[in-house]
Formats: sequence, C-alpha cells, structure tokens
Amino acid sequence: NGATTSTANNLRTFGGTLEIGGTLTISGQNVWLSGSGGLLHVTPTGSIVHTSTFPSTIPWPLDNDGTIRATASTLNLTGTSSATSTGQLGGGPGTGEALVAGGQLTAGAGFRLARGGGVSGGTLTVNGAGVAPAAPDQGAAILSSGTIDGSGSLPLSGLAWSGGDLGGSVAVTVTGAATITDSNGRDLNGTSTLRLNGATTSTANNLRTFGGTLEIGGTLT
Repeated sequence: NGATTSTANNLRTFGGTLEIGGTLTISGQNVWLSGSGGLLHVTPTGSIVHTSTFPSTIPWPLDNDGTIRATASTLNLTGTSSATSTGQLGGGPGTGEALVAGGQLTAGAGFRLARGGGVSGGTLTVNGAGVAPAAPDQGAAILSSGTIDGSGSLPLSGLAWSGGDLGGSVAVTVTGAATITDSNGRDLNGTSTLRLNGATTSTANNLRTFGGTLEIGGTLT
C-alpha cells in the first residue's frame, strides 16, 4: 500500500494474490512469470508505473481497478481473468505504452482507455459504460492488433488504429483525432459501432464492415 520499486526479473504466483494499493514502479527489465492461477489486483488507490527503458511482461490474471501506465518502452499485459476492471489503462507523462498484448482483459463501468493504453495482440472486452479519460491523460489510445469487443461502450479522446478489429456489439466513440492505417484492412465485425466525431485520417487500403457500423460525426479524410 506504499511506494514499491521492482527490479526483479521473475515475480511469480502459484495461486497467490498480489494486491497493489499504493504505487508499484517497474524500473528494471522485468518478466513476471505466472506459475499457476493467482491474481494481480490493482485497487482503486493503486497504480503500476512502468519506467524501464526495456519492455516488460506481466502474464498474471489481472483486475485493474486503479491505474496502469508506462512512461517509457512497453508494458505488456498477457493474462486472462474473469475479474472486471474498472480503472484506467494508459495516460501520464512520457511516450510509453501499456498494452493488452495477449489473453483477455474485461472492462466494466467506469473503465478508461487513455493515451498510450491499448490492445496489441490480446482482447479487450468492454461490458459496461466506459468513461472518457480526463484532460491530462487525453490522446491516442492504441489498437495495433487483437480485438476490442463486448457489449458496452468505450469513449476515447483519440485513436491510433493500425491493426486488429472491433467485434461483438461494442460501441467505440472517438471525440478527438484518429488515424486509421495498415495495408491489410480494418474490420468492424458483429454489430460493433465506431463513431468518429473528430478529425480522422485514413490511409488503410481496406476499411470493411461485416455487420458493424461506421458513423462519421466529424471529418474523415
């Protein structure tokens, strides 16, 4: 529940729970190993900040009710959990990225996807009403591979969409600038909805819908 700094190469769980109620700073080249089961729980007062210039991976099942962000390099989250996260992914100073890079993170009411937070290889399932990030944390969220799906809504202040797809019946609303790139095409699957209410630039060769809806409320160039 206080200030903790980790430079451990291997932090493992064999069914145990690590609960972060203060600030955990990851400053080394960390690769956390998951033995079996277990849970990483970031409470509403807790935060994980990745400051290392090397990428790190956390493969534990995750319940994020606080804040997880990276000021440098990349923090990869690869666990799968049935817990519902209501906190924030991304934001803060720096150019780091905090990504759902494997497995599945389930988001509920109040979840925020901020600048530098996103999905790259995993699945973000949104089953509640998300909240737009506050002014200090606004900017482009990331979807570079993987999927954002679910039955809820996710407001974003910006989006960099270079890979991956939307699915389920999730509704993603982008109020600020967005970019859509990648020569392989981008898909709106299921009954998903993407609302682009700001200035959007697309260089994607194929922007496709397979049951989904694209709604333009701003300018698409």
